[in-house]
Amino acid sequence: METIENELTIDYLNSLPKLYEKYFDFIPYQIKHHKRNIISCSLFKSDQYDFENKYLNNLYLLLKHIEINFSNYGVMLFTTEDLKDNFKDFNINVYVNKFNKGLIHTFSRFLAIDYDIESMMCIDIDDKNLFIHKHLKNETARLLMIGKYDYYVDKEKTAKKYSSIIAGYFQIKKEDINFKMRDIIPKFLYHQEYNFGNEKQTLYNKPVGEHKKGFGNIPFIYGCDERFLAKVLYFYLVKKGKLITYTNNPNNYENLIDFEYCKKYNNKIFII
Repeated sequence: METIENELTIDYLNSLPKLYEKYFDFIPYQIKHHKRNIISCSLFKSDQYDFENKYLNNLYLLLKHIEINFSNYGVMLFTTEDLKDNFKDFNINVYVNKFNKGLIHTFSRFLAIDYDIESMMCIDIDDKNLFIHKHLKNETARLLMIGKYDYYVDKEKTAKKYSSIIAGYFQIKKEDINFKMRDIIPKFLYHQEYNFGNEKQTLYNKPVGEHKKGFGNIPFIYGCDERFLAKVLYFYLVKKGKLITYTNNPNNYENLIDFEYCKKYNNKIFII
C-alpha cells in the first residue's frame, strides 16, 4: 500500500552507529513532582527567533495554564545550562544538557517517555492555549488539526512536506513502545547524515532552499524532529494498531493515503 514517507524500522536503526549522542544526555536539575502522566517540552536558544517573547515568556503563560487545566499532568522541561534557573517558581521538573546545539533540541521533548512514567504528551511552547489537547485522553494518539491543506513548503509549489505526526500534537503511552528515544534518535540522525541517499526520492523530500535533502531532512535544520516522527514513530505505532487519530480534515490527498494505511492495521480515526 502506498505511503507518503520512507519507513525506517527500529531493527534497521539498531544496526546503525549512534550520532550526536551528547546532545541527548540530560541530568535532573529541578524535581518538584512525581506525576506519571507528563506534558513534555523543550526550551533552547536559537538566533533565528525572538526567544524572549515567542518562547520564554509564552512558556511561563503555558505553565500557568497547564497547572489550572491539566492538573493530572506534570510538566517535564528539557533545556540547556544557560536557561535552567528560569523555572524555580514553577512546579515542574527540569532536565539539563550542557550542550546548546540549537534546533537539534527539538528532539529533546521526546525523551520524557524514557523515564518512569505512564504517558507523554508533547507540546509546542508557542502554542497559545493547549485547548485542542483536551481531545487527547490517556492513549497513544495524534491530533491532525490542519488549516493548510496543500503541504507545499515553497511559494513555487515544487516541494512538499507531510507530517503524519505533528511534533507538538501527540501523546504516547509508555506501554506502546519497546525502545528508548535516547538510543534511537542518534541512530536516526546517523541515517539522515549518511544513509539518506538510499531513500526513494519523491516530491516530499525534494530539495528546497537550505533543505538540500528535502524539508527537514538535515540534522540541525528546522523540521528534522517531525521527519523522525514520520519515518520512525508513525510506522512503528501504525503497524502495532496503536495510533489513534483525531482530525478535522480527512479528505485531502495526503490524509486519504495516510488514513487508508492506518485502517489497514485497524487504527482508529475520529473526525472532530
